[in-house]
Amino acid sequence: GRLGGAGEWKPGSDRMVSVKIEKGQKDFYVGFNRAAGANVDNKEFSDEVTVIEAEVTATRSNQSYIKAHLKNGEESTLQSNIKVKVCNIVTNIEPGYADVAIYDPNKSEGSCDKTTSAPTEKRPTGSPTSSKPTESPT
Repeated sequence: GRLGGAGEWKPGSDRMVSVKIEKGQKDFYVGFNRAAGANVDNKEFSDEVTVIEAEVTATRSNQSYIKAHLKNGEESTLQSNIKVKVCNIVTNIEPGYADVAIYDPNKSEGSCDKTTSAPTEKRPTGSPTSSKPTESPT
């Protein structure tokens, strides 16, 4: 999906700022650390996709840690069945964004393609060859 940075987010925006992945005893948060707006003076991982890991208690996530910071084309394995791949980072427009694929490597290769091939052009079938109904089977 497409992630926008928190520093460029505006009310009504259709871009996600982060994705929470709940996996048992750990939660993961994937976001785009866009160096813009309130985050223009980032000290680390500017304009990179960050993955934050947090241990889970009965009611909330605990202390969090940087699990990964990813640039264009990089990927990280969060657990054996979760990978995050950075497909594209765009920072030369406002708002900037990062396209990411979050996938299970046991079921998918984490394709960055968002489009499918064009439908084949099939013409409708012609008119019936006979106006007489077929007979019932005997």
